[in-house]
Amino acid sequence: MINHIWIIKDTGQNLFYKSFGTSFRFDEDLISGFFMALNNFAKESGKGAIDSLILKEAKFIYMNFEPIFVVLGCERTDEIDTMKERLNIIGNLFINTYGNLEDWDGEVRKFRSFSGILNKELKPEYTTITIPPQLSKEEMIIREYKEVSAEFTCEIIKNEKSNINVFLSRSLEEHFIVNINFKDFPEKPKIKFPKELKKLMGKPEDALLIFANWNPENPAKIVEILRELEHHLIKSTQKDDYSTQIIVDKNPPY
Repeated sequence: MINHIWIIKDTGQNLFYKSFGTSFRFDEDLISGFFMALNNFAKESGKGAIDSLILKEAKFIYMNFEPIFVVLGCERTDEIDTMKERLNIIGNLFINTYGNLEDWDGEVRKFRSFSGILNKELKPEYTTITIPPQLSKEEMIIREYKEVSAEFTCEIIKNEKSNINVFLSRSLEEHFIVNINFKDFPEKPKIKFPKELKKLMGKPEDALLIFANWNPENPAKIVEILRELEHHLIKSTQKDDYSTQIIVDKNPPY
């Protein structure tokens, strides 16, 4: 079973980390640096790239997808060949989603949306599954708020953690405040989008698949909606850059 996934740039940056079914969380950057150092050591030894690392109670499987390599943390008893098949799925899914990173600007926020993609694409039997304890409505709201505030700058409205303003950035110059109210969680949250954001996205509520397909019987996390929204904002910036380049190319100096 997959317990952890790391996706690391070949230059050493930690691009993405996800944990399944375990409360233990690694220091992402520290562990990524450790994996990178091991990989480089294996190459320098002249014996080829590292394939796997086996500990007393865990196993880590490597696979290179230039310009990234992916590491799976799994159970010691898991078959390496089986884990490599799953590694191949994950690595190709990442490359197909984000490209070869040739023009990557160093911003890792855009990769947060990969968590939702994995939740959708990975078969449940691939990952460690735990049955979460039954939480009260208040406990669920606090949990959702903590997850949002851990990733995004936000402001509590009227001392209610279920009603927050979240600050999102499209660039260094463009910033948006989105209000999200999830007091009825697990029912569908209510979101207020600023006019400027609507001009960019049309109807954001339709573009956000997690929000549009909300199921109160199996609700997504509030933070996943915000990750998807942030991903759309970053993509819209890239489209602007491309459009600007096209205009320049069509109007050469004479």
